[in-house]
Amino acid sequence: AADERQAELVGKLLSAGDEIVTAQHVGREAATRAVRAEATVKALREQLADVAEEAGECRRKFDEERDRAEAAATDAGEARRRCEAATAAREGLEWQLQVAKEIETRLSTDLSHAHKAVAHMREALDDAKASGFDSSGSNSSLSLDSGRQLSAKRPISDGSGVIRRSPEGAVSKSAASASRWRVAGLGVAQGIQSARARTSKTSGRSFVIIPPAPTPPLPPPPPPPPPSSPPP
Repeated sequence: AADERQAELVGKLLSAGDEIVTAQHVGREAATRAVRAEATVKALREQLADVAEEAGECRRKFDEERDRAEAAATDAGEARRRCEAATAAREGLEWQLQVAKEIETRLSTDLSHAHKAVAHMREALDDAKASGFDSSGSNSSLSLDSGRQLSAKRPISDGSGVIRRSPEGAVSKSAASASRWRVAGLGVAQGIQSARARTSKTSGRSFVIIPPAPTPPLPPPPPPPPPSSPPP
């Protein structure tokens, strides 16, 4: 019985030794795996640091590009506003130029008509002076005949008389007008004023030359102030 007991104990010891050896082997493998895992974790940490650095660089570049895009959008909006303002200013200037051209055309036409009217008045005055009229309306080179008509080309429409030819030559249109003024009982000065008030119609426009208004008489001077009484 003692031998059997001893043999059983030896078997248990051998089994325990085998288990110890197996555990040691497993421990060594676990230690090796732990070392390998630690190295893997270290490498992963290094890679994670590199990735974080790259992510920060990408973020910084993204922020820079975003700022540039915002600045470009702001510049584009400012340029668009300037373009719109320039377009509006150009349209306004074109409209003002068109209005100025129309005004210039009208003024040129009015000036041309005024020059024609002044030329007609000067011609009338020169013809009146050349016909021998003075300021009183007398004329020695023209004679009127209310019953006969010497020239069929220059009849008197009001029936007051007909102009004869003077010894110096043919009677001009202005002289005929002056003669009509004379027949109507008007002086040359009044006739010239009435001629200035006539309407000269050329190119579909009418211009009335108004003579200057007469100067009103000066008011009488105020009475002198009463003499002041001497102080007591």
